[in-house]
Amino acid sequence: MGLDLLELQVRTKKTKANRLRQEGYVPGVIYGKGVSRPIILNRKNLENSVRLLGENAVFNISLEGRSELVRIRELQRDPLTREIIHIDLQSTQEGEKIKAFVPIHFEGKHVLEKKGYIINRQMNKIGIEGLAGTIPAHINVPLSAYDLGQSIKVQDLELAEELSILEAPESIIASINKPGREAEKLDDKADINENTEKEEEGAQV
Repeated sequence: MGLDLLELQVRTKKTKANRLRQEGYVPGVIYGKGVSRPIILNRKNLENSVRLLGENAVFNISLEGRSELVRIRELQRDPLTREIIHIDLQSTQEGEKIKAFVPIHFEGKHVLEKKGYIINRQMNKIGIEGLAGTIPAHINVPLSAYDLGQSIKVQDLELAEELSILEAPESIIASINKPGREAEKLDDKADINENTEKEEEGAQV
């Protein structure tokens, strides 16, 4: 999951963040052992890297003539343009275990949608743990194996052996339903409760 060396520059205190963004740079911070270093990156290069490897990427950087392994710790995006406006990096080492929240990608949604079904998501990301460089950009969930009324659980996910899932196995990721099905269930439950209350009132008379 490595990248070619990504060039960074040290950010000076006098440089304003808004000006950097206008000039095509992204301000950020590298966090290490008790220290933090302000840096700037070329936005285009960073966007390409994140698009290719995801928001949990581990890669090498070059800063002041030195090479260093880092991982993406957090990204901030503009709410309208979705461009990256700030990045936090964490200094790491080969063989070090890290934890990350990885996005879930559903494959084959169109097949279920053609049947008139909908996917009710309950989780968009999954917490996993693994060695630096082994964290995937996303986790694929093939929907072809599921049908109406079925649920996709954490225990159904297939990951590489070197990765550990940090979520409860029984946690539901998503369920396959028809539009309005959940509302119908709530209405049926309300009717049952109402009838039960009437029966109890009749018994008390």
